[in-house]
Amino acid sequence: MRQCILARCAVSMMAGAMLAVVPAWAEDAEAGPGAEAALPDLVISANRYATPAAAVGSAVTVITADEIELQKQPTVLEVLRTVPGVEITQSGGPGRLADVSIRGASSSQTLVLVDGVRVNAATLGAFDFSGLTSDNIERIEVLRGPQSTLYGSEAMGGVISITTRRGAAGAGGSARVEGGTPEQWLGTAEVRGGQGGMDYSVSALAQRYAGISAVDKSVGGDEKDPFESVSTSGRLGFDVLDEGRADLTFRFFHDDADVDGFDGMSVSDDPNASTTRDGVMAGATVQAPLSGWWQQTLSAGIYDEQLDGDDPDSADNRYEIDNRNVDVSAQADLTPVDRHVASVGYEYENRYGESHGSYDESADINSVFAQDQWNALEGLYLTGGARVDDHSEFGSEDTYRGTASYDIPATTLRAHGSVGTGFKAPTLTDLFYPYYGNPDLDPETSVGYDGGLEARFADNRAKLDVTYFRNEFENLISFDSTTFLAANVKEAMAQGVETLGSLQLTSNAQVSATYTYTDSEDKSTGEPLARRPVHRATLTAACKPVKRISTSVTLIAVNDRVDSDGSSMDNYERVDAVVEYALSRHVYPYVRVENLLDQDYQEVNGFTSPGFTGIGGVRATW
Repeated sequence: MRQCILARCAVSMMAGAMLAVVPAWAEDAEAGPGAEAALPDLVISANRYATPAAAVGSAVTVITADEIELQKQPTVLEVLRTVPGVEITQSGGPGRLADVSIRGASSSQTLVLVDGVRVNAATLGAFDFSGLTSDNIERIEVLRGPQSTLYGSEAMGGVISITTRRGAAGAGGSARVEGGTPEQWLGTAEVRGGQGGMDYSVSALAQRYAGISAVDKSVGGDEKDPFESVSTSGRLGFDVLDEGRADLTFRFFHDDADVDGFDGMSVSDDPNASTTRDGVMAGATVQAPLSGWWQQTLSAGIYDEQLDGDDPDSADNRYEIDNRNVDVSAQADLTPVDRHVASVGYEYENRYGESHGSYDESADINSVFAQDQWNALEGLYLTGGARVDDHSEFGSEDTYRGTASYDIPATTLRAHGSVGTGFKAPTLTDLFYPYYGNPDLDPETSVGYDGGLEARFADNRAKLDVTYFRNEFENLISFDSTTFLAANVKEAMAQGVETLGSLQLTSNAQVSATYTYTDSEDKSTGEPLARRPVHRATLTAACKPVKRISTSVTLIAVNDRVDSDGSSMDNYERVDAVVEYALSRHVYPYVRVENLLDQDYQEVNGFTSPGFTGIGGVRATW
């Protein structure tokens, strides 16, 4: 309780301080981060079709390239920490296993797309965010609530959709180098351009973190576990068929990390264990109008990942795991009738996984879906859709979704809500792993709904959005102690409130805050779901106090969590800050500080989180 009160006090004091001092600072500024970070007018992921934000009934957060640049964070994982309803757990700092979950769902019940390519692992179901860097990203959309009607399996809690940056006419680019404590450095470069109906963007990044022990010192961690990574990404676009467009995208990463793990049943330091992870994501999309009322989209993508573990002292830490997803889809968006957009589509997925020495298997999913968006009245937007997925192992699963968004007349209020169902297919490990897998498993399923009210004030410079949500999860897959196999034996519930507020103080200064309250329950035990905090709050203040200086400060406070064994987990408050100076039109030195208060906390019991981290760097543009 004391920690929770302290966190709330810190948020209040920080907001008050910014409200008091920013207007005075900002008088001399010319352009500010607030204007650059304004919410875009269009949302793509909510309907698989570019839709005005005011017409979207689902809860969605859009993070732009400008906002990513403002934070100076090298990974998507860190960028996601301020999104309401999202919880992040990392086992030991940079480069270590990192899970992201939405609204009480597990990480394997959260679908992750990179340029439309599904990157959840076929073997275990989740995507490890530890190696996904934030360079060359145009936007991130976080869509909350069950979304299986448009996206199929894994989208029970929501969808995280990441889009690579598109080039523009001319040529330009940027480069960045940084280094700091504890013993880390990073370098990245991007080139973008276009000419004559063709555009491109390419980036490359390398980093090393000598760092700290992955296992916390409280359980014996005393040797450094370094992490190294290289990655590259790109997009090549062409104008085709008069007003159509074709895009080719790719993203590659290679990670090497020393790791710690478990000795029997407890967390322990391991001086010799290491992992190597290679991932390739590639996609192709062609979108073209076939008539004035018919837009056709064809897409194909592949995600291929290899994870190898090595330990000369223990066979338990030696493994080879391969994952591959192949996805092909066709979607037609039809507007033959005024005020309607009807979308129909077909999708084929092949999921392949091999745990060397254990199993080598694959599964196919064929899916059809349909949805209609209807502008029923002035300011009233409705959607309704359904989907059928046919899985080669368990058969078919039907899902549905409906949403509504309504601009209340003569007010600055917008009501929004959604209801839908979701499912997650059993992973290949659930189905086939020796002495655990069960080929008779059914999919995990969910029913979820939300409803909220958005209010805008002060000529749209201030916004407050409050949303209530509830998700019911059934047929959850877990170990069955009677059969000693995987079985659909668990049920769970998560409900709560997401609050998002923002205030554009001046053209040069903005404050935004989120608060998520989550009440969750594992119905088989009556206990809260593991690692889902009851209280999570964030506060971000960005301003340009003088002409050449830009600053950003972020506070994250997490309270009331339990681990999978029911033990209490650390409450913590983390403060990060960035200051950048415009030395010239093309050179921008900066300083980034993480965990400013040097909080000692664990996001996963037994595994450390870095203390105070100071980083200096310089960004150059041309």
